[in-house]
Amino acid sequence: IMHTQVHERDLNTDFLIIILKDLLARRKDLKLILMSATLNSAAFSTYFGNCPVVSIPGRAHPVKEHRLEDILEFTGHQVQEGSDYALPVSDSKPPPISKSALRKLYHPKYCKETINSLSIIDEEVINYPLI
Repeated sequence: IMHTQVHERDLNTDFLIIILKDLLARRKDLKLILMSATLNSAAFSTYFGNCPVVSIPGRAHPVKEHRLEDILEFTGHQVQEGSDYALPVSDSKPPPISKSALRKLYHPKYCKETINSLSIIDEEVINYPLI
């Protein structure tokens, strides 16, 4: 059994690891390979009875984080009110954050079009034109 990205833990994967440890004790023919670039291998080795660890040296590639506001500003993409990618207009429900609050946070680093787009964009919808 191969389990990759074992560092990306949640309740389900932790439960899987517990079941696999129990299963390995019962099934001597079963082999388990846990893989991760950022795994604390010593902790997992100890948990699995000091099992062997294979470490493959490599290099990490630098990652630069870009946030939605950066991408909107860089591309000049604008979300139009009423579009499929904008929050639905509702008289009863206020927006999650007001345009004036966004202006205070982002002006002068971001233009007014970016701030306007941030105030109405629906982050639950995949914005294919932006991608």
